[in-house]
Amino acid sequence: NKIRRQIVYDSKTNLLIASGSKRSSREILERKGIYKNEPIFGNTLKEIYHKSQNPVPPFICKIVELIEKPENIKSMGLYRTSGNLATIQKIRLAADNGRLDILDNFSKDPDVLTGSLKLFFRELKEPLMPYCIFNQMADIIKIPLNQLTTKDHQKIRSIIVKYMYESNLATFRVIMRHLVEVVKHKEDNKMDAYNLAICWGPSLIFPNVTIGPESTIESTKDLVSLSHDATRLTDFLIGYYQMYPAELGGRPVSLV
Repeated sequence: NKIRRQIVYDSKTNLLIASGSKRSSREILERKGIYKNEPIFGNTLKEIYHKSQNPVPPFICKIVELIEKPENIKSMGLYRTSGNLATIQKIRLAADNGRLDILDNFSKDPDVLTGSLKLFFRELKEPLMPYCIFNQMADIIKIPLNQLTTKDHQKIRSIIVKYMYESNLATFRVIMRHLVEVVKHKEDNKMDAYNLAICWGPSLIFPNVTIGPESTIESTKDLVSLSHDATRLTDFLIGYYQMYPAELGGRPVSLV
């Protein structure tokens, strides 16, 4: 059976939209002037860079720094445990108004911090990594990390650089360094590369897909498959940069 109506929840306006249009709900809201790009959330990394002249949004740098505090990064189930949604929305609104100092008020609440960071990436109009990166690396990610050749390393490097904007690439490196740092504390937080990939993958890489009235159960299955692909790629990349940190600029760490 085809989906007759499209029900989409927009977290900015807290609005439910029932639409028969093939256009995404966000596009409709933008055309009507109801939804506008926010300075931080719901934007693109490229646009944020153009406005702020910072390759990596300061919001990301500050929140990562707080999450990596010893008392936070060792928190059990980091990124898997949900933070208070109302508080996360409060941080979102403050950040969009340039008040990054609000993060200091929650410096001891790792779940709110991680929830806010994931929300930022989940709501980007364009993903951190375009989906074509998975297609380009589909064969490489099947190779055990310790069996990668010099040619494989060159290909990975080339793909990452070729398909990302400058701002996306700079932000990608910050996030990968951060996730590798989280894995280093897996004995405490119980979050290895795969667990992190499950939490992060679908927020980092996704195609521009609109689920509309013509959607079928098959297309829904496709979305599940895409999410699985994103998890596989993210798992590979975390492990890759953990074993070969020089690719990000850093010291080697043990995979054991």
